[in-house]
Amino acid sequence: MVSFYYLNIASQEAVNWHIAEQLVEGRLMAEVLYEGNLQNNTAYSAAIYRLLERVEVYVNCVRIERVK
Repeated sequence: MVSFYYLNIASQEAVNWHIAEQLVEGRLMAEVLYEGNLQNNTAYSAAIYRLLERVEVYVNCVRIERVK
């Protein structure tokens, strides 16, 4: 599963909210292949950039999970 999002990584409050959202959604225990800045991603990078072409809003982060 791939999720794109924008995160102001310069704001500790934004990072805390992101972690809290994952906790509430029960996503902290998922098998995460990569989460973080799009530019640093090495997991399925070609496929991620093809998906990114379909996103109509500005994003700077991606989360890639293995779904069982």
